[in-house]
Amino acid sequence: MCWARTPFHITSNECRVAEENTDRWRLVRVWDAAREPRAFEITPPLSDHAMLEPTSFLARLYTE
Repeated sequence: MCWARTPFHITSNECRVAEENTDRWRLVRVWDAAREPRAFEITPPLSDHAMLEPTSFLARLYTE
């Protein structure tokens, strides 16, 4: 398995901030930190680098 390619979670807020700050936002993906630390950097737009798949929803109850 290539640990650099394992899926990871990113919040909708992190995605929004990334798109609003493309000139200074960076995601640094780190793996194998205990044995042989490795990393790479991803810059916005995130959709150029990864398939973003919604995995949860915020449910707000209707008010009566």
